[in-house]
This record gives sequence, structure tokens and C-alpha cells, in this order.
Amino acid sequence: MADGERAVWQVSCGPANRSYAEVLLRHGVALIGPGDAGPWSPERDDGEFEGAFVRRFASEPRVGDAILLRSGLARIRAVGLVASEYFHLEAFDDVNGYDLQHARHVRWSELPAEYDFAEPVFGANPPRFSGVQDGRVRDYVRRFLNSPPTHWQDAALPALPDDEPPPHLGL
Repeated sequence: MADGERAVWQVSCGPANRSYAEVLLRHGVALIGPGDAGPWSPERDDGEFEGAFVRRFASEPRVGDAILLRSGLARIRAVGLVASEYFHLEAFDDVNGYDLQHARHVRWSELPAEYDFAEPVFGANPPRFSGVQDGRVRDYVRRFLNSPPTHWQDAALPALPDDEPPPHLGL
């Protein structure tokens, strides 16, 4: 996929005091909630999922799109590539107290340290998941994806947890 055609998305890794970034990175997923309402389908109303976030997460990203693991208003922990269509997995029903069963596989490249854009590039109150239009962020992603090492971009995906959740998925 040419970089000019690649959409760029961001997904939150939770608040600083209850981050679930390690779970997302360990399992090679992007997750959002609320997931207790069950799997999303086009027939379901956005109101069942507290707004349009789940619908957008499930229906808009394409395999190969870039996705950022966002921390706060201006920082990212990882750059990834969407590696699957949407799925719902009960094993993520309690991730540090959040119900995050809406999932997509992602091939993540964790950054050695959080990258800080030095100003709020994701908006003053960024949603849990959204498209990224900021030119500085899109340029960063383009340069990152075209710079070595690139082996992570087609690496095997980590295993997902079983349908029965382990005692605790959080940190």
C-alpha cells in the first residue's frame, strides 16, 4: 500500500494512572470499549456503544492502515499497522478495569521512549479512537514506516488470550 493512500488512526492507551498500553503491545491488538454490549454489527445503533467510536473502529480502518498508540494529547508509545478486520473477544472484558472487547490485530513497533509532538496534535480532548489529519503526525508516520528497521511490518502476530480471561490482564 502506498503511503499516500494509507490512512492514519490513533487509539488511546488509557489514562496515565491506568494505562493498558502493555496489554495492547503484548497481544498485538488495538482495543476499545465499551465492549459489554457485545459485538458490533451494522444493524446495531451507535447508542448501544456510547457513540460512534465502536462503529468507526469496526468499519473504517483497512488492513495496512497506520495506527498510533496515543498517550495523552501529544505523545505516542508505538506505531503500528492494522493487521486484521474487526473482531470481538471476551478475554478483554477486564483490562485494568475497562471492558475493551472490540479488537483489531496490530503489528506494533514500540518506540524506545514516548515520542512527544510538543503540542496537542490529537486535539484538546482526543477520543478513544479517531482518524489523524495533522500534517506533522502524518509526516512522522510516513518517515517512520519508510525507515529501517522494517521487519516488524510483516512479523508474526502475538497470540491472543483464550476466550476465558486469565485472572488479570492488566499490569
